[in-house]
Amino acid sequence: IMELERLKDLCRYFSAGLGQQKSAFAALEGFPVYLSENQNLGKTLKDQQVLISSFAYPDQHGEILNRIVISSWHREQHLDLLLKRIHTGE
Repeated sequence: IMELERLKDLCRYFSAGLGQQKSAFAALEGFPVYLSENQNLGKTLKDQQVLISSFAYPDQHGEILNRIVISSWHREQHLDLLLKRIHTGE
């Protein structure tokens, strides 16, 4: 249960850190996955040494699906780095 509470705290932390860019992500409250319709997000972050889940869907000819998945293994400093890259990289 401690890990679940930690994960919820991290999701709240990340959501709050998105600030004005929160509307650029689709997410369900309490679910640690954030989807972005920005087709360039995965490449932009990868170029900045940050890896997220980014792949064509439903096949190699589909649109790029970019998603950020938070786990209880993450720390606030990991999310701070990601948020910094999101805010400065787009």
